[in-house]
Amino acid sequence: MNDLRLAFRQLRKSPGFTAAAVLALAIGIGANSALFSVVNAVLLSRLPFADPDRLVLVFSTHLESQIPISTSSGPDFLEWRRRSRSFEDLAAIQFNRKFSLSGHGEPAALKGALATPSLFPVFGLPMMLGRPFTAEDDAAGQANLLILTHGAWLRQFGGDTNVIGCSVTLNGQPHVLVGVLSPEVGFVEEFMEALAPLPSTRLLGDRTNPGYRDRYLTVFGRLKPGISLAQAQTS
Repeated sequence: MNDLRLAFRQLRKSPGFTAAAVLALAIGIGANSALFSVVNAVLLSRLPFADPDRLVLVFSTHLESQIPISTSSGPDFLEWRRRSRSFEDLAAIQFNRKFSLSGHGEPAALKGALATPSLFPVFGLPMMLGRPFTAEDDAAGQANLLILTHGAWLRQFGGDTNVIGCSVTLNGQPHVLVGVLSPEVGFVEEFMEALAPLPSTRLLGDRTNPGYRDRYLTVFGRLKPGISLAQAQTS
């Protein structure tokens, strides 16, 4: 588990950190040719996730230089998710968000992240209270939701189990607290203490915007049962 904590710390500091050999999977993304690389991001046997050997970190590789690019754009993520046949699903996270939480207790600055609802089935993140974000939330445009880690919930709400559904203020905007992560995954607090949805409308982006393909996402995937990393290269 200490190794996993170190891996996530390195991922936050340098998203290009890799814990295993890189496998290249050639696919085209719009007008740009790219390599789609899959990194086995979890080599440890004792992880609080189901079938951790099927969890991978997904990133691009520049064709000419063969340099791995560990962050991805929203359009690339959506295209990978649409075209891949090797993964049960892919999830995107935007790390290093600064959250200011108020409305209950003393205002607090929290390490935050934005994530697609698919994060929860991909990792099998266990909840202690409430529920995860869902695809239905995204379809309904419900972006003002919040999930806290167990530690952040204890610090901000004193362990009150009746807080699910309460309104809080996050970065000046009203949000509804819908869930608290299990203490079983308490190590995630080293890189995030609060999680808000990453809407699909934001992932789509604005094609007229020069920053349309800005790379700000870390992408994870869960391989389908029986699919190896080598097989993922060709599908």
